[in-house]
Amino acid sequence: MKKIYSGLAIISMVLLSNSAFSQQKISADQIQPVLDKLETLGKQNPSGAIPLDKLSKEEFAMYRTYKSQQTATNRNLKTYAYGITEQDLKVKVSQTEVQPILNKIKNLGDSPLAFPEHLFTQQELKTLRIYELQNLKTPKGSSPASGEKLLNKAYALNGRNAARPFGTMPLTPPNTLTPTGAIPLPRAIFADEIAGNGKLYALDNASRNLISVNNTGVTTDIGLVNPIPAASTLSGLSWDSTKSKMFAIAIGATGGELYTINLTTGAATLVGAITGMTTPIWLEIDNAGNAFSADITSDKLYSINLANGAATEIGALGVNMQFAQDADFNKDTNVLYAASYTGGGVGGIYTINTTTGAATLVGDTTPDNAEYTMFSIANTTEPVLDKAFTKNSNPNVPVVFGTMPLTPPNTLTTINPLSNQLFADDMAGDGNLYALDYGALKLVKIFNDGTIQAVGPLTNLLVGDGVTGLSWNRANNKMYATSLNNTAATLYTVDLATGTLTVVGTIAGSLAPIWLEIDNAGLAYIADVLTDKLYSLNLTTAVATEVGSLGIDIQYAQDADFNISNNVLYMSAFLSSQLSNLYTVNTTTGIATLVGDTAANELTTFTIADTLPNAPLVPPLTCGDTFLDSGGANGDYSNSEDIIYHFAPTTAGQGVKITFTQVEIEKSSGTGTVGGCWDYLSFYNGPTINSAVLAAVKCGETSGPPSVPASSLLVGDSFTSTDPTGQLTVRFRSDSSLPKAGWSATITCASLAVDNVNGSKFSYYPNPTTGILNITASGKIENVEVYNLVGQKVMSFSPKADKSEINMSSLAKGVYLVKALVNGKVVTNKVIKQ
Repeated sequence: MKKIYSGLAIISMVLLSNSAFSQQKISADQIQPVLDKLETLGKQNPSGAIPLDKLSKEEFAMYRTYKSQQTATNRNLKTYAYGITEQDLKVKVSQTEVQPILNKIKNLGDSPLAFPEHLFTQQELKTLRIYELQNLKTPKGSSPASGEKLLNKAYALNGRNAARPFGTMPLTPPNTLTPTGAIPLPRAIFADEIAGNGKLYALDNASRNLISVNNTGVTTDIGLVNPIPAASTLSGLSWDSTKSKMFAIAIGATGGELYTINLTTGAATLVGAITGMTTPIWLEIDNAGNAFSADITSDKLYSINLANGAATEIGALGVNMQFAQDADFNKDTNVLYAASYTGGGVGGIYTINTTTGAATLVGDTTPDNAEYTMFSIANTTEPVLDKAFTKNSNPNVPVVFGTMPLTPPNTLTTINPLSNQLFADDMAGDGNLYALDYGALKLVKIFNDGTIQAVGPLTNLLVGDGVTGLSWNRANNKMYATSLNNTAATLYTVDLATGTLTVVGTIAGSLAPIWLEIDNAGLAYIADVLTDKLYSLNLTTAVATEVGSLGIDIQYAQDADFNISNNVLYMSAFLSSQLSNLYTVNTTTGIATLVGDTAANELTTFTIADTLPNAPLVPPLTCGDTFLDSGGANGDYSNSEDIIYHFAPTTAGQGVKITFTQVEIEKSSGTGTVGGCWDYLSFYNGPTINSAVLAAVKCGETSGPPSVPASSLLVGDSFTSTDPTGQLTVRFRSDSSLPKAGWSATITCASLAVDNVNGSKFSYYPNPTTGILNITASGKIENVEVYNLVGQKVMSFSPKADKSEINMSSLAKGVYLVKALVNGKVVTNKVIKQ
């Protein structure tokens, strides 16, 4: 029938669970037969989701009540890292027990790196943490002064020293470099910057590459900065946090040029020639997106227009700047620091007033004979990622896409509902998150708002196989996937442009790999859901080699991922007991170590990342267009779709109207997914799905209407916007099977329906206006709202009088819709602000 989880069955089960068992305490003996049944069913289809739809109504009701009671009990228990319990804290850890661990930490010496947990056993970490919790000290005195800086360290490269030391220096005197490594020739770096992902990037004039740099000066080529001319000097690099873009400056024979830089490929895109200054030696952008550069020809500070490259003089620096040097904004204080250099070893650290241009000496670097050609203010260039994007597929809790921290409490924060059966995912080298759709058998992309975009069918997937694993190999820039059936598992490579699979081979040595993950060095690992063991996997031969037992009983679909910032393997495990936890997995022994409880979420996708790409902007459909489903004029829509369509008029003051000319959207003779429909359209009167609902559920087929008459959608039915923007939004959702031919509809536009202005004797003037708009009416003007043409409310007030004025001085020039409530009637008019 329909779905892994039958909609009708689940609804019936929920109703029963709210009656028969809701007040009854479920014992372990009562629930055990149900858990045994789930375990047996799970082994029949180990790669599927937990088979709750196979339970009877009574079993499901008992199971749901039991899990609710467990959740309530667990909610009252305080949890700690490393599996520490309240009972553990009651057993005193002595100084003698912890001293060897403290000595081990002391012997590591000072380091700018994060605490190296991998050098300690889990028992050592647990003992240390218990000791710390048992010996918390009560702070004395006042809190740090409000002026204390959080960031007081810059990463810098001394390009004058033959050894070319790289390291850190304080922003307060003495500004002495403490080396953590070196960046020797032939690297020639004159510009660097910390991007929004916390990583340090730089431009190498020798190789003409964008590179990354870690805390110890180790560099990694990313890609050529083409098409910047080879003869140009790469002098500036800066991150604009307001646009999430990296900008660069190159100095050629005719002056400077402004570019944007792709952090994934290194490719440059020309913005324009920098006009108004001669030799821009660095580029720095503040927290508000304002850009600045210093000219070593005029020794002046300039502001830079990032849209076209135009420079505007601010004022003299009062410092003689020569040769390569760099600067950076302190993100905590928004103060601009410059590692200025004059020549002959003479230089200093300065702050620069971005209003006047004046530079103020902080500390002299002349005694160090230093020319700092890299200078980026940060506590670290290697932030450890602490967030995963994940999807829950357990219907006992909301089926959603969201984020989860890697440190307890491991709470899932919802971004949006996501009904697609996604059972494996990973981020590729192009920065996109790809996933395998188990139900639709497609490769898809997932974006930061939880929307998905189909790439293509999983061509060459073995018939009868279910997809289980997806992982990107950073060592050879290939995506790999796994699938399994009742007798064998298969390894593939994946074409990210089409979704086509290429068989590498049948996996030997493991029958049921439930996920596939590849570390930073290109070493692959799988977990077997039947043996509960970790295996290494040869990506050339598909041979699996046992590493060791996980130490936990895993079951059903689940996922894992390597944290690329420290190469630690995390597993979002779903257990045979229907509990779920986050673990780290030791790739040498196979042992899984508990991180924290994930609250019964069956996390079937799990990718560690700070951010995902935005969903691509899709132009709204408008007057004269034809509204078709994803299958187009001749094809069917797909399974498991969740698509939002936008409609907007081409002319202000008009509204769009959708009229259906074909309807074939899967109905139900029962409840269906909702309202008698298995697949359905929802209509909203405005620019978003948060706008007023015109119709929540609509479907229909030529064979007849759905079981709920109000949900019926027929040829000839239409929906018209009455929103001030004139826009409509439509959302389509399909389940996991039996796609239909879909729909076709025409889109027309007409003047918005506006109440009779003269009937209320409502008038407004002047129009156009440069600021004040006077409004009068025959009765009380109860409320006034002003909207821009994208549907955003920009002003709102309640005059409660028959005349008033609207001060539009602060609004940008353009067309606005003024909506007034007069004598209980709505009056809408178009006003032009000049």
